[in-house]
Amino acid sequence: MLIQQLESWYQKNHRKLPFRSRPNPYWIWISEIMLQQTQMDTVIPYFLRFIKRFPTIQSIAEAEEEEVLTLVQGLGYYRRFRLLKKAAEWMMQHHQGKFPHTFEDIENLPGVGSYTAGAIASIAFGLPKSAVDGNVLRVIARYAGIQEDITLQATKKKIMALNQQWIEQANPPIYTQALMELGALVCRPKAPQCEQCPLQSSCYAYAHQLVETLPKVAKKKRQVIEPFTTVLFLYQGKLGFQKRQSGLLEGMYLFPQWQDEGIDVILKKENIHPQHLSQLGKVAHIFTHKRWEMSVFLAEIQTLPTLDLVWIPVAKIDQIPIAKAHRKLLDHYKIE
Repeated sequence: MLIQQLESWYQKNHRKLPFRSRPNPYWIWISEIMLQQTQMDTVIPYFLRFIKRFPTIQSIAEAEEEEVLTLVQGLGYYRRFRLLKKAAEWMMQHHQGKFPHTFEDIENLPGVGSYTAGAIASIAFGLPKSAVDGNVLRVIARYAGIQEDITLQATKKKIMALNQQWIEQANPPIYTQALMELGALVCRPKAPQCEQCPLQSSCYAYAHQLVETLPKVAKKKRQVIEPFTTVLFLYQGKLGFQKRQSGLLEGMYLFPQWQDEGIDVILKKENIHPQHLSQLGKVAHIFTHKRWEMSVFLAEIQTLPTLDLVWIPVAKIDQIPIAKAHRKLLDHYKIE
């Protein structure tokens, strides 16, 4: 690995990101959790709002989970933020509210895996610990000419071992961020900018014209389509929500919805007689491996249904964490 060239390239070309201006472990932790499965441009405004409201570990630990989720609604993958709050509580209980400084203690935090622990340990504490995310997998697979499927655990371990070998010869905080930045800006999945790459002269994929075919990745699973009838019940200026208690979107508020049942069947089954009923339209929302296709109805009612719903005044719906799939319904249709 051309470590010196890589680190020199980073010093001259890296993006000016808010959490790089003050690389303390708390900021690095928050940013790395937010960046899981989420693009940088999306994360930055959320990060700035989050650290303004929660400037310390203690402030997260003492907050209500619902407030934490409300602040990050729209980012998706909400389990990571429930675990983030648990990690803050853990640090208050076991580390006097301070961020642990050993790799083992960092990895022991709820919601922190080997990658996130490696990123925090190397960037915030200068420890030579490998941190391999999707960008780093791609860079090393191309550079070292790794032909195996990078989604396989054995291939990931092989790449992590190479990365560990190289980081021990490098400046850990610069090296870790340099590899990530190289993957984000130059060694991109499509149309990589090889002419700008500081590793080009010793890159296996470039030398063997395999840049477009490496890394090898297994075909994605076919997306599952789930049709729903989604109903916005409006009662005396309040909308009815269901709060998910487990599974996908746990802790988030959603409108009640039914699969494989039409609106007439639903209203009859639930013995609901709306004063006004209108179909607002159809809205789709894509998750990683599934797609919700929602037929959306507004039902204005005069008596409360027997459904187990939480009634929130329309004027206060911004104060609760609504799942992005259903937040977009409110963005599409103005409800008063």
